[in-house]
Amino acid sequence: MNAIFEFLDKEPLENVITCLNFKIDKVIFFGYKEVIDVHKKNTEEFLKNVCGVSEVVFLHMSHDSLASCVDSMHKEIEYELGLGYDIYFDLTGGESAILVAFGMVAKDFKTPMHRFEISKNRLVELDKSSPLRISERVEQRFIHLTIEQFVKLRGVAISKKLHKDVKSIKDEEAAEDINKIWDVSRKYTEYWNPFSDILKRCMAGDGNLDVSVSGNTDGSECRCL
Repeated sequence: MNAIFEFLDKEPLENVITCLNFKIDKVIFFGYKEVIDVHKKNTEEFLKNVCGVSEVVFLHMSHDSLASCVDSMHKEIEYELGLGYDIYFDLTGGESAILVAFGMVAKDFKTPMHRFEISKNRLVELDKSSPLRISERVEQRFIHLTIEQFVKLRGVAISKKLHKDVKSIKDEEAAEDINKIWDVSRKYTEYWNPFSDILKRCMAGDGNLDVSVSGNTDGSECRCL
């Protein structure tokens, strides 16, 4: 049996990248309460239903005390080792203080550490000479995500009812504008849905994709700041 320890990040893909590339039995996340509250449900469902992880654990971390973080990690690692798990540290994402804590604990337990370069899906192992590293002891595989699985991981869903008849963009200038909008939506992920809702309420398009701006039907005012 194997288990990975990692810090629960605000970026959902960083939380599951190891499980998309390796067959992992158990995942233990350390994270801040406010981040766990937001991402726990979607992350756990994804890991179990898509990646086949048997158990997912979320443990709260202190914002203020590095010593408290290290102590919590020590106790949990000792517990998992007692259950017979092989332990690995995933350092993908995470804040500097947490990474320091992982480094301190890894030294005590001689735990293999790795991270992924997400854009290249490239595994970087920090102890290449160790026979205990994840690439040597854990079954490798790669799960190709569907669009539906990817958006569900981020806490949203594709609405088939809102699909438009116009599917292709033949105008190069329009295509460039769409790519710019995509870049903005990726940069401001948590704000994009509320912003899109405002656009939906304030703007109306016709069959020619011409858009007009109007006030809200509820009498409130739509303004661009």
